[in-house]
Amino acid sequence: RMVLRDRRTILIAVVAPLVLFPLLLFVSNQVERSESERIEAQTYRWAATGPEAEYAAQLVARALSQGEAAPSFEQVTTSNADSLLHAEELHVVVAGLDRATAEALQLERGDTLPSDTLPTADVPLIEVRYRARSDFSRAARDTLSARLEALRDAERDSLYQTAGLAIDPERMWPVDADNIASAQRESGALLGLALTPLLLFLMLSGGSIVAADTISGEKERGTLETLLTSAAERSQIVRAKQLAIVALGLAVALINVLNIGLYLV
Repeated sequence: RMVLRDRRTILIAVVAPLVLFPLLLFVSNQVERSESERIEAQTYRWAATGPEAEYAAQLVARALSQGEAAPSFEQVTTSNADSLLHAEELHVVVAGLDRATAEALQLERGDTLPSDTLPTADVPLIEVRYRARSDFSRAARDTLSARLEALRDAERDSLYQTAGLAIDPERMWPVDADNIASAQRESGALLGLALTPLLLFLMLSGGSIVAADTISGEKERGTLETLLTSAAERSQIVRAKQLAIVALGLAVALINVLNIGLYLV
């Protein structure tokens, strides 16, 4: 009862989270939406490099011209593309490598590629280089890689059909995925993953406030000495305080989970 009468405890444990959690969710949602808009509106600068740079540039130009409209890409002609990528003046670099260059890079990096992955005299290796710490660079890599893979698949299917394949390769063993989960169950499953650590955090944060108040708060109020001189045993006092901390921690967590659930719905 003393804890419930403590305005500071109620303010920190209950009232503040009721306001802060919806505010944090709203702000994070707005930041994510703003970041998505920035990524979509960004003009990505790229350059081709390597012994087969001209071949790589032609592939990229063809890949970006096919299919749906891609984000804006601007080619930069330079002789030091990798340096500009490290200097964050380029978002992505497309390297066209012959076999000798690819093997030399393997030795330098300690990588091991399968022999059938190494470039041949007729087919260079296309390597897309980017900065993983940059959202814009990752977005440029994802878009460019997807377009290059789509162009590769189209060229491969065209060769099959030219060689006499009677049907469209995509019609061979078509696979269709059907999600039978409802939107409510799907979102609930995702929300459950996030609520578990959140519930634990709320219990610990709410219980810690109550725990501090039951010791230091009672000492400041002068009620701890009175409690220790009462007929209650020390073990009973400890159990009672533990149960009070657990009960109030669960109550604080439940109130805040209901508040978050109401906001999300």
